[in-house]
Amino acid sequence: MTAFAEELRHRVEAARRSLAEARRDGDEYLVRVRVGELEELARTAAVNGIDVPGLAGELAAHREADVVDLPDDGSVG
Repeated sequence: MTAFAEELRHRVEAARRSLAEARRDGDEYLVRVRVGELEELARTAAVNGIDVPGLAGELAAHREADVVDLPDDGSVG
């Protein structure tokens, strides 16, 4: 494994730990920051051909959980 791949995986793990803490603490802002960080790391990994097991599924699950139902008439609130 290259040093770049190792560092990328290390950053993914750090972001995952911070995301879990943010969820546990109910810090929605930090949750969104960490998800954004993981999305960027996933893009970087894909562009460089680096496999990060479970990351794509984890992000997909988060996106599904983040869907907000809007009223049929398109109004909000």
